Amino acid sequence: MREDDWSFVIKLHALFESALGYVVGQRLGPEVAAVVMRPDMNGSKGKVAFARALGVINDGEVRYLDLLSKLRNRCAHGVRQAVEFSLPGYLANVSPNERKQFVHALHGDQTDRPVALAGRTTTAAKFALDNPKIEIWLIAMWMLASLYLLKELEDLVRAKERMLIEASLRRQQPVLNGLFAALRGSPSAAAQLATELLGTSPSACRHSVASPAHVRA
Repeated sequence: MREDDWSFVIKLHALFESALGYVVGQRLGPEVAAVVMRPDMNGSKGKVAFARALGVINDGEVRYLDLLSKLRNRCAHGVRQAVEFSLPGYLANVSPNERKQFVHALHGDQTDRPVALAGRTTTAAKFALDNPKIEIWLIAMWMLASLYLLKELEDLVRAKERMLIEASLRRQQPVLNGLFAALRGSPSAAAQLATELLGTSPSACRHSVASPAHVRA
């Protein structure tokens, strides 16, 4: 928070770009994680679009990230911006409609919500315009914490799935071992095991499928 606004915007945008790529990669699977990290932040095929389609972020968070990308693009336009850019200066030089869009990106339809601070009450819109860096930072911390928790949840779900698969394989291993042994040694023993697994004999299955009455029924 103590660094200049230009560095703040550039670094925060890079942090979200990395976080979104990682969480989307976790959701789709580790096999495609490296591929998901490659697209840009925005656009119809960007990380934000992937995250929204997967339900990782909501529409309000998409608006926030679009605003952050807009600010980042403003900062990236030449060395002069690196020297002169500030969030209060940016807001002072845009149109009233753009200031309204700025507030909407941060608070949605709750721009008139009361905000109490140091014994004084103001609106969410006024607080955002008077303290843009603080407002952007507070929302960023909330979103990054949510993304981290989502990533942890994905890890837990995958771990549970692996445990269930391994437990199922352990339970079935004796039966599978017996079936493989029977196939190598005795066809009749293999048929008996197959009957136990299927709940009926292979010949009964063949008869059921071939029976005209069964077909008509």
